Order: sequence, then C-alpha cells, then structure tokens
Amino acid sequence: MHPSVRVKPESEFANGSIPQQKLLSLLRLIRLLKEPGGRTMAQLLSELDKKQRTMQRYLKLLEEVGYPVDKTTTQPARYFLFEPAPEGRGIRHEPLNDQETELLNLRLADLGTPNPVLVSLRQKLQLPALLLPQPHELRSLRQARILETLALGIELRRRVRLLAYESGNTGTVRDRELEPLALANNYTQLASNDVATGQYRTYNLSRMGGAELLDAACTLPDSDRRPDVFGMAETDQWTTIELLLTSRSYQQLLRESAAAAVECQPAMTTEQAEGWTHRYRGRVHGFHGVGRFVLGLPLEVRVAAPESLRQFVLDKVAGAKW
Repeated sequence: MHPSVRVKPESEFANGSIPQQKLLSLLRLIRLLKEPGGRTMAQLLSELDKKQRTMQRYLKLLEEVGYPVDKTTTQPARYFLFEPAPEGRGIRHEPLNDQETELLNLRLADLGTPNPVLVSLRQKLQLPALLLPQPHELRSLRQARILETLALGIELRRRVRLLAYESGNTGTVRDRELEPLALANNYTQLASNDVATGQYRTYNLSRMGGAELLDAACTLPDSDRRPDVFGMAETDQWTTIELLLTSRSYQQLLRESAAAAVECQPAMTTEQAEGWTHRYRGRVHGFHGVGRFVLGLPLEVRVAAPESLRQFVLDKVAGAKW
C-alpha cells in the first residue's frame, strides 16, 4: 500500500453516500471556477452550501490533484482555475467580468457576417469549456454548434440543412435545405435562399433543432436583402423611420440588435425634458417588425416619423381585441 493513501473505515463509505456527495461537490466547484469571472468565496459558499473551512479544504484538494486554483487581486477576491500556456509556461490572467464580456460581444457583433474565427471568439466568450454542462446550458451549446455550422457554410459558399426547424407561422417541424447568405441581428437570424422554392427566406436560430453542412455548392443568385434590426425582411424596399426612446426601450433595442447603436443619437434637450433619452433613425423592411417593437413598449417609444408608421400602429391598436 502506498504510504500516502489513507484507507477510510467501511462505515464512512456506507452506501457510498459520503464519497459520492463529496465528488459531486468537487465537480460542481470545478465547473464554477471555470466559468467567466470565477466566483467570490461568498458565492462559492452560497452556491455549494458549504462552510468556509470545508471550501478551503476543497480548494486545497483541487490543487493537490493538479487543478491550479488562483484568485484575483481585486476585493473581494474571485477564485478561478489558472490556465497554463500550451508550452507549459503559466500566464497569469484574470477572467473577464460580465461587463467586459458584454462589451466584447457587442463589438464582435459590429463586425458583420462572421467567419469561423469570429464564431470561435464568440463561443469562448459565451460558452467556456465547462465540465459536465448543466441542463440549462445544453441549449446554448447546441445553438453554438448550429451557429458554427452556418458560419462555415457562409464562408465556404456551401448549402446547409436545417434539422427539425419549427415554422413560426404553421408550427410544422421539418428539415429544410438552403443556401446561407448571412447571419443577422446578434446572430439570432439567418438570411438565406430556400433551395426548394428558390426564394429568399429568413430563419430564427432559436427554432432550429440542428444544422448539417452539405457537400453541394451554393448556386442560387445572392441577395443583398438582409433582415432589418427588428428581424423583418418583407420586401426589397427600405423605409426610413425615426423613434424616440426612453432609457428602457433604448436598452431593449440594443439587446435586439447591437448594430442599432450607431443609428441612435442623444435626444434633443426639449425631448429629454419629456423623458426621452435617445432618437433612433434607421431603415426597415415594412412596418410589422418595428410595429411589434413599438406596441410591446407603448409608454417607452414614440413614433417621430413617418406618419404612415404612426397610422400603422394606431390601426393595430384600434383593431385589438382585449
């Protein structure tokens, strides 16, 4: 028997409950330490429901079995797993916090149609390599793989097959073969040509069950049409609109599309006195998308122009059945 190995009494291993719970806690601790930003000691104690003395023992145990635990110099200190360089030389780096990650995501979204390198960067920011992904993370992991496949199809000009795509209009679920053109609106939509009909179509990533890269090259004519910031691409025509936004609706607009930031300007002094913080001026394909945005935040958005958009919204309100 190795001198460093301590054999516990059989009673301590009764039904395997104690070692199993301890192993589960250690695995959960590793997962938390690998997430962006790490965790403070208070967060670790709360999320794992442990006392500080036990947590310190767990952290020391991880180091003993080869997991280098480090912590930030900020207060309160945040604990994370130290990642060595490929050559074996350690590079000390503190993990990105939530604000830094969000800013980098916005800047990456401004770069337009992604290539595989941009996709990889976004995955590293949003989906770190975690041990034992939790159920709520599986959907994000699946969408990341779908996004990577679509981006590769765009880059290589090859067809893709969407697996088990759920139609928002009919609710039917079936596979669809298409030629991808571009990803839009914070990578939530795909602009494409449908192979079966030869027509331009947009698809939401949230409704895709999966994606396969095909060997067939894209042959249909490319289209310059792309979804507007409200997710619509009804026609080839563009209409310029102007909206007054409160702080809340401004933040909601940026969540829907980071590209909208460059089309927003601070509201004029007289408008700010009425509670408006920003004025958005952009182009849309029809009024259905922007109309949905306005009606969804009725006290947070005012239509400044054109009059036809204001009338479109008023007609929708008049026809509502409450």
